[in-house]
Amino acid sequence: MSRRNLHKAGLFSIVLAALILQNAASSAEKTGGYAGLEFLGSSLISRTELEKSLHLHNGASYLSGEKALEKLSLDLSKRPIKANLELIPEHNDYYVAVDVVETGLNNTISNRKLENPHHINLPNEKPFSLLAELKARLQKLAEEGRPSEENYSDGIRVFSDVACMRSAELLMQELQDQKAYLFKILATDPNGERRADAAEMLNWTADPAKNCFYLLPALDDSDARVRMNAAKYIWARIKLLPDDFPFDTLLEGLSRQLSRPSHHDRIRAMAALLALAKRDSDSITGIKTFDEAKLKDIANNSIIPSVQDLARKLLAASANPPPIQRKQAPDSGSDAGF
Repeated sequence: MSRRNLHKAGLFSIVLAALILQNAASSAEKTGGYAGLEFLGSSLISRTELEKSLHLHNGASYLSGEKALEKLSLDLSKRPIKANLELIPEHNDYYVAVDVVETGLNNTISNRKLENPHHINLPNEKPFSLLAELKARLQKLAEEGRPSEENYSDGIRVFSDVACMRSAELLMQELQDQKAYLFKILATDPNGERRADAAEMLNWTADPAKNCFYLLPALDDSDARVRMNAAKYIWARIKLLPDDFPFDTLLEGLSRQLSRPSHHDRIRAMAALLALAKRDSDSITGIKTFDEAKLKDIANNSIIPSVQDLARKLLAASANPPPIQRKQAPDSGSDAGF
């Protein structure tokens, strides 16, 4: 694995000041108070300038935070500065995360290119409507303060809520003979939302090892929603991966994701990297080599407790990497037996 692959230059397109809010989390804690600005630094703008534009006091309402982000988005567009702006609910508070996209070849991470981009139709489009119903139900439960618990059974995502589980079961039935189309959507469909939905629908298909293998390129997707769904899927199933899985390729993708200017990229990547370190001890050396500096930066400068905790756990796990014992892995450029 080369450092060049982790930091190669390319066009990193990001929506100006995009508010990337996760479905349930974005609604669950709207009564929380402002707890601070999560800003890991930039050469283009200072913390003082950001705080002045936000003009939020400790304890300010979630609604005030949303309005402050709208104002900050407008202010940045006038400069112009590209950034990811996110509201991060945590316990009974929320944080404002600002990640500025630095300019210059040495400060960009390339996105994967779609293969022959064109729209892909499923033989039966019902899975998309079922997924929309499921996500609407999950958001409704979160807004009502009674979110459904979720778990994984043999790689299948399951819910404690009966209505959610019913939608999941219907999705499984509809997708039995359509999984190949999901892979095609992920590889070629220019619609980012559709690619993200395809990645999420893999939660209700069989063969998690094969699914994880074909999701590896999605860790470099240009759409943050696709990267989030891919990383979450892989994170939940790392224990199920066979010994000959291309863990080096997975580590490379997660390391790039860790360095992307987005809170949700960071936290998804760290969670998956920690699970990877527990599953594949040989990956610990790679985590130390390629991610230690970034993890130290996050641990020292993040003000969000959950982010600090993940970074510190990864630093502790990679402090003393064991000797590498991995056998020759399959060629990641082929289907590797999956």
